[in-house]
Amino acid sequence: MLCGNHAFALRAGCLMGNWRNARQARCISSAEVTTALRAFYLAVHPDRFGQHPQERAVNENSLKRLNGYLENLQKGGLVQPLQVTFYVREERPEWPTNVPLTRPSHGTSRASKARAFQAVSFTLLSQEPLAAVRNILHSCQLPTQHLSSLRPSTALWSLSRDPQMSHPDRPIMWDPSYYVFTGRAPPWQKAQPSQLDLSLRSWLKKRGEDARAKLEGSFPLREQLQDLTKDLCLELQLTDIRWQRQWGLAYRNSHLHSLARLVEQYPEPVQCLRGKTLLFTEHSGVNAHGDAMLGIMDVHHHWIKVMEERGRCKPALTQLQQAEGRLALQLGGLQLTVLEPECHVVPLGEHFRRIQLLQRRVLSGRLLFHPGSLRDLLMILGGADSKLRLLDGGVFEVPALCQAGSLQQFLLKNAGEAQRSLLEQHTLREEARRLQTACVHQLDIWRIDTEVGLPLDRLVDCYRRLLSADLNLRGLYLRLSRIYSVSPDGEMSIPWNWKL
Repeated sequence: MLCGNHAFALRAGCLMGNWRNARQARCISSAEVTTALRAFYLAVHPDRFGQHPQERAVNENSLKRLNGYLENLQKGGLVQPLQVTFYVREERPEWPTNVPLTRPSHGTSRASKARAFQAVSFTLLSQEPLAAVRNILHSCQLPTQHLSSLRPSTALWSLSRDPQMSHPDRPIMWDPSYYVFTGRAPPWQKAQPSQLDLSLRSWLKKRGEDARAKLEGSFPLREQLQDLTKDLCLELQLTDIRWQRQWGLAYRNSHLHSLARLVEQYPEPVQCLRGKTLLFTEHSGVNAHGDAMLGIMDVHHHWIKVMEERGRCKPALTQLQQAEGRLALQLGGLQLTVLEPECHVVPLGEHFRRIQLLQRRVLSGRLLFHPGSLRDLLMILGGADSKLRLLDGGVFEVPALCQAGSLQQFLLKNAGEAQRSLLEQHTLREEARRLQTACVHQLDIWRIDTEVGLPLDRLVDCYRRLLSADLNLRGLYLRLSRIYSVSPDGEMSIPWNWKL
């Protein structure tokens, strides 16, 4: 029988444990917070106010304070109320969608400048990340529907119940670049007709000249991007600079200019990037290849943290390579790979964790493969939502928690088919490259790219049909995709299964 003090201590411990579990259940990850606030970060990012130092300084300082507040919430500690002010850009509906992404020169009048910016101030009182995210988005009159997937029932309170917060008196017309980046339809844009009825010939007739004009106008920005990329690669001794997505030229230039300012202000942290590829992605971190990933919505102190982390991860990379070698040896030489586009953005820690999980399964199941019997085959490690299967390209997808017996049977049963698929994919890849080059030269196309993830057999068929069709593609930047579109930089996308 417990005495009074012990019983009280036990009850208190249980209550504290329940409180901690409740807080953990209500928390959302830092990646989810960043994703939920993507539109907000895009609207207030300091790099968008390069020609307005006062507004830029206010936003940069407010972002640092806000990120510190959110980080403390993620740690589960109590935080003090935070009041911050941000400047956001506001555009009028009648402005055309192809306006420059830079602001007017310093000669712009104060009245014009006042109309271009809006100061938004709000106070955060919540002790729960999701409620804080909702408050931020509501204050800037940004959509919150996507928050419903982030454990909506666990929020301490919902600001959407306040009619004044749910129904603002007027909508905000964001800068056209916001709609280009997020893919949202501008309020002033009329509904587009269904693309199912479009033919490639009619699309070229309708938007061909517009695409050529935009492409010609983008050449100075393309040259600037190319020169700046080359200069930064030489200065930092990088192998390459890449982007996770096909963001516009103006955004990519702003990323490089921001990196150049960081190099000038903090020359020491960037030294750890030598000999690696630098990636601009949606989230900051270090990927499975040891390359630094700089989040495009993060400020400089986040980038510095990533570079410092990259400088300390050399032992982890060595352990990762050793773990990959041991796993391949246990699976008969089956090589581990990461497919596009995830190959550049899989975090180092997540990749290492999956390898360790599968290794434990393989060792516990005592799998026996003849050494080198699967050395010409490839596999990718999937997460909790993946399943054991053979992909169309001849690559095995293996869940990290796959049962050892099932894995052995599946690999042995499908090894022959995987080998044939890999050889077929190699042949199709070479044929696609040959036809792509032929399209550029014979059709006088300025450049032709393909969207990541399109099957090679469909690309080959698309190239052949382009070569045989009587179409005016001269001088176009063509991108084989799934939809019709023309980007602000003059890149014309057409579906791979276009109709003449």
